[in-house]
Amino acid sequence: QPSPVVLHGALLLTQFCWGSAAIFNKLGLSGAGVLPLLFALVREATAAPLLFALLFWARRERQGAASSSSPSDGGAAPLAADPGAPAPPSSDEGHLQPSIFARLLPGVFIFLDQFCSLTGISLADPISAAAWQPSQVVFTILICGCMGMERLTPRKLFGASLTVAGALCLVLLSADGSSRNERSPQLGQVFFAINCLASSLEVVLWRRLLRHATSPLAHFAVMAESYLVAACLMAIACVGVSFSPAVVNFFCPECHGSAWHLPPPALLAIGYSVVVQTIVGYLAQAWALRYAESSLASLYATAQSIMAAALCCLLLALDFNPGGALKWPGREMLGGVLIVAGLLVAECDCRRAGPRSPHGRTRT
Repeated sequence: QPSPVVLHGALLLTQFCWGSAAIFNKLGLSGAGVLPLLFALVREATAAPLLFALLFWARRERQGAASSSSPSDGGAAPLAADPGAPAPPSSDEGHLQPSIFARLLPGVFIFLDQFCSLTGISLADPISAAAWQPSQVVFTILICGCMGMERLTPRKLFGASLTVAGALCLVLLSADGSSRNERSPQLGQVFFAINCLASSLEVVLWRRLLRHATSPLAHFAVMAESYLVAACLMAIACVGVSFSPAVVNFFCPECHGSAWHLPPPALLAIGYSVVVQTIVGYLAQAWALRYAESSLASLYATAQSIMAAALCCLLLALDFNPGGALKWPGREMLGGVLIVAGLLVAECDCRRAGPRSPHGRTRT
């Protein structure tokens, strides 16, 4: 069991990775000038092979550890010693083999999640993107309640109401064109809402896929498959959009109608997103969840907007703002406060319910 300082440090590192990535994504999208679909395509096409490579390495390490600790008499014993595997073959094998559609569907929601997140950042501001993220927990609770996976309570509904009020503040209080690289802040907030809803659906589907899994690497395999599906969908969408210069110019005026415009400065933002946001952020969260409750990890999502705002203010104070992509936080951040309040109310109710409502807790 790690010390509390190390555990909370890992959770805080996760939120820094995700909050700071929103800032650097904005610099790559609006500062350098990249179509959000192309940005996402390069990121997912890079992240998917890395995830499969890490999965292959983890499986090799696990097999090596199992063979080194296996008994020396006989060869059948190591095969039956997989931790967590049921002793006899399961009679309901159908639950362990989901359909191809069920395995591909999380990748569809990752596609929507990443596309809407990057498009929202391109149209609006990165601090709003980070402020939206805690709403994923409340969305997940509502989805689980509607699917009968969890009982809805007045506290959860009140938390959802606060989240909706916060979302309306973010949309309605966003200033039109407060930064020259914010072309449509209100539309950007709509994309953020779809981003968070898709992310919640993605987590719910992941939970249903992994509910009967016995391998400790099952979550890693599902995530790698989902990112591969998302990368394929990004490629199809990017090719489709490239035939419409008007659409390309709306989402990326700096691209001048070319969907494949990828200036060298944008590669730094993409690399930061792949390494820090996808790999370091996920691994830090996965490690922390081995020792911390999911509800504690969910509460740390409130720090994401703080990290993004602090980094944004630091860069502006240092006069580092390529292309005028960043702006100082504005009055719309009141919506972020209401979203955080909604998360706290919903999580307090989950803690009161105890282990009876495991599906209401989600990883952000």
